[in-house]
Amino acid sequence: MNTVVFSGPTLRPGLRGTFADPEIKWRPPAKRGDIYLAASSPDVSVIGLIDGFFGNVPSVLHKEILWAIERGCAVFGAASMGALRAAELHPFGMVGIGAIFRDFANGRLSRDDEVAIEHGPAELGYPPVSEALVNIRYTLANAAAHGRITEDVRGELAEIAIRTFYPRRSLGDCFDAFNARHPDNRVSAAARDWVMQNRVDQKKLDALELVAAVRALKHSDAKPARVPFTFHETEFFTDFRASVDNPIVRDFA
Repeated sequence: MNTVVFSGPTLRPGLRGTFADPEIKWRPPAKRGDIYLAASSPDVSVIGLIDGFFGNVPSVLHKEILWAIERGCAVFGAASMGALRAAELHPFGMVGIGAIFRDFANGRLSRDDEVAIEHGPAELGYPPVSEALVNIRYTLANAAAHGRITEDVRGELAEIAIRTFYPRRSLGDCFDAFNARHPDNRVSAAARDWVMQNRVDQKKLDALELVAAVRALKHSDAKPARVPFTFHETEFFTDFRASVDNPIVRDFA
């Protein structure tokens, strides 16, 4: 039972040695077609989706995940693109893992850019250039719970983060913007330092939970609950499969 896990900046290569397992095949962030190709392999029965491309690179299709599930693959999602797709597809058998998935599934989160970040290339280990909005939210909530900032300050800092385009988001810049707005009611240096030193990387925590879940499944006889549904092979999906199966075909976008 081989497992394919798609990850990049959320669970960077340097952290993966903790999960030395010859049956886990690590792949870069998933783009459109990657889930389909993984599920097409006869020796792959478990797929974990953590990170995925979007924007200039076509994103993973819902339909290819449904196709993988219909073929008998257990598909897990968490943390980033995986949490988004799992929140949308858990009624059809995709297994969502972690707090971020739950927040999307119950409607507490709804913005796709909650999990988006800018990062460097694979050759450098996907170094993050910006911070995920969802991590900023969890960090600020933790700071408010510990009395380091007030609820009003937490809310305004979150609002600043929301209004910042995702490639430029950073917690430090949010504090700078807040203090510029409120020169007479600034967040103290001590409070800011505490918050910065106690960041909550919820995306990484959820990704680690996904890896633990797929490893536990591999070493047990249990299988995720199957949700019966009828998979319809549409003309769109037939064209999609042809373009992925035959790299020479470039008509599909």
